[in-house]
Amino acid sequence: MRIAVKVLPCLLLLTLCSQLKGAAVTVGIWNRGALVEQKGWITVNRSEAVTLDCRVEGAEKEEELVWYRERMRVNLPPHNKLNYSSICINPISDTDHLVTFACHLKRDELVNASVQLNVQFPPLLAGSEEVRVEKGNEVTLTCDVYSNPRPAVSWSKNSSSLDIGLHCQLIQDGREARLHITKAQPYHQGEYKCEATSSHGSYSKTFQLHVDGKSSRVPFEPIVAAVVVAVLTLGMAFISRIRRIAKCCKKGELPPTGQ
Repeated sequence: MRIAVKVLPCLLLLTLCSQLKGAAVTVGIWNRGALVEQKGWITVNRSEAVTLDCRVEGAEKEEELVWYRERMRVNLPPHNKLNYSSICINPISDTDHLVTFACHLKRDELVNASVQLNVQFPPLLAGSEEVRVEKGNEVTLTCDVYSNPRPAVSWSKNSSSLDIGLHCQLIQDGREARLHITKAQPYHQGEYKCEATSSHGSYSKTFQLHVDGKSSRVPFEPIVAAVVVAVLTLGMAFISRIRRIAKCCKKGELPPTGQ
């Protein structure tokens, strides 16, 4: 009996190994009527569509396939699971960039294949913008330069190369290019152009910067305080006058004029 208990797990393991023997999963795309295996990553353009295909090779029986987008399982219809399965990403967006799609056997995740999307797209730069700032204040001109591949960014002023002077900074990260002016002066006024260049071409955005002189502001708080004091003074004088009139009326005489 003990021998049978020990032998049974071994038989089950051997059976499983024999079923998996030679089984392999391939992920690819169709090209001219043939499935071309893709290893590593696929380069695609934003707004296009791509179909990923997965098939089982060398299995002795039908195998059910499972797809994952990163760690999220993809829902598949029953007819799109056995030995062959495909998924379509349409349209491809920026959020699909560097996302991994994996296909594996349902009963053994170790038998799998995966591919990562390398989504290429240009920056969203276009049009012009009117910007006004008061002299001495700070202002920032911002360009959305997020794209793949990463572009080379340049700034110009009045169609000439931008000379970074006093109170002026250029800031750039993976998504934005910013021209920051800490204290706007009349000489900062003009047309600024942000241009991003990559294999997709050149894209630009222009800014019309206007620097206004400081407006002469009337001090608001002292005026309000003076009005409040004047109103309270007149109110107290009026109340005092009413009280004196009422007191005199009780005595049957009116207060003298001017009091």
